[in-house]
Amino acid sequence: MLRARNDPATVLGDREVWSEEPGSQEPRPEEEGLDDVFDALRTSRSEVGEDEDQFDEGTPLEEEGIALRRLVRSSSSLGCKTISFRGSVVLTVNNISGAGMLTLPQVFQQSGWVLPILTFGLICVASSLAATFLTDSIARIPGNSRFDRRIEFACVFEEFFGKRMKRTAQIMLIICLFSQILSGIIATSQVVDSLVVFVNPTRSTYALQVLPEFKILKWTAPDQPQAELSNFAGSGSTPPPVIPVCTGSDAVPFQQGDSGLVITLGYLLLFIFLTPFSYRTLDESIGSQKFAFVLLIAFTITFITQFLSEGLVLRRVPAFGDSYRNMLGSIIFNYGFIVMVPSWLNEKRRDVSVNKTIWTSTALSTVLYIIVGLLGGLAYDQIQGNFLNSLASHCNPAWVRLSSFMFAIICVGLSVPIYCIMTRYSLLVGEICGEGWAFFWTVFFPWLFAWMFYNGGAFNNIVSWSGLLNNGPINFVLPLLVSLKAFDFSMQEIASRTPSSRKDDTSVDTNSESFSWRSPSHYLESRTIVKPLPKCMQVPPYLAVLNLPSSSHL
Repeated sequence: MLRARNDPATVLGDREVWSEEPGSQEPRPEEEGLDDVFDALRTSRSEVGEDEDQFDEGTPLEEEGIALRRLVRSSSSLGCKTISFRGSVVLTVNNISGAGMLTLPQVFQQSGWVLPILTFGLICVASSLAATFLTDSIARIPGNSRFDRRIEFACVFEEFFGKRMKRTAQIMLIICLFSQILSGIIATSQVVDSLVVFVNPTRSTYALQVLPEFKILKWTAPDQPQAELSNFAGSGSTPPPVIPVCTGSDAVPFQQGDSGLVITLGYLLLFIFLTPFSYRTLDESIGSQKFAFVLLIAFTITFITQFLSEGLVLRRVPAFGDSYRNMLGSIIFNYGFIVMVPSWLNEKRRDVSVNKTIWTSTALSTVLYIIVGLLGGLAYDQIQGNFLNSLASHCNPAWVRLSSFMFAIICVGLSVPIYCIMTRYSLLVGEICGEGWAFFWTVFFPWLFAWMFYNGGAFNNIVSWSGLLNNGPINFVLPLLVSLKAFDFSMQEIASRTPSSRKDDTSVDTNSESFSWRSPSHYLESRTIVKPLPKCMQVPPYLAVLNLPSSSHL
């Protein structure tokens, strides 16, 4: 039997011979609950006016059941279409509000507040349009108008440009996802080391130094230098109480220049905690992502309260700064969610609106970015990259430190497995490697070398340069290119149709008075799935006379 190119059984390999006749096999234990999925599919189709027993292309619904059962039997590495609207918003916001947001207070201090806020607004709109354009391109792939096929990011470019462009997109995609994984690991492990200091009565943590010497290091939270206290010796005066050092890299474990390359205790603990989550599928991770979203909102409020209690000093964030080197790259890095859109489309429920999900998520994330970045910059002097290091410092109140620990581990840390899952999807569906190697490259490989970037300014450099050189083009330029190509393909399809073949197209009402065989825009509208703009930005009624193309139900 000839299978589609992206059939999961083809991608992952057949594990047994399946009968294609409906009802020829007894349900297996792992298939329990699929009947509920089929009932939901029938219901969603009846709600949008479709024959409940038919595909868009005329395929019986039971054949979709065969395909879904084939997916379950072939591998547990890919998820099913069960993600709701709330789950979709939570997943998108959590992926946007990742490790990149930890550098924003420093960006505001260096670049001022005028240009960063303007850039946030522009990138928010641009990323939303790029995501909706990419989604529309995916929907234009034959047989995928309702996202029934398993299409990952690089596969879109193969459909419209060929295998060479697919390989290019795959390389850029993997670099983009790995940069997100590395930044999340580095930022979170630094805070976990501060957590070890917090729970350890000796206020210490440990690390294995690999270079320049192979030895065990111990880091203890420093107190006020003894030299400053020696002035009171023999003077008869009572020396002041010993207070912790709260500024600079001395307040953060193993951030001193002489620490070398280290593998810290916090790094190992984080690896043990996050690795099990990386074995899940995207739809199986929604529960933990919802929990992370609730904590994201709660801890953001906590941080704002701490910022206000520290006191906001306006001179720390001028209107225009003196350095814009990291501004654009850091902001673009924070909107690198477009590459995860195809994976989400493959597992979202049919009744979930693409337009509403994307614009709601980007708007909410942008507001969080601006508030945290601006107030954090106003609250602290000379923030060194990851602002959670300032909040997790042993100088802050215990409730603030606990909040920063939880935020780092749950909100930032749990975004790492999501990017691991999407990377695994890309490797499997893109036919780059088998299931075993896909798990190795996504679950274990990032941890084998992320420790090399633990200290110094490596975290800031990863966020800034990867956002500027790779994440920007793959999230903003490539979706635009594939959208233009998909539009061109649609127009070519329209031009190649003859009147006789158009009469067979059930999506076109040939009896409509407004219909004309010479009007390609009518046919184009019937094939447009995703609205690029939210309702508040769509064409007003008084401009309808311009006959601008509109979109359909998503």
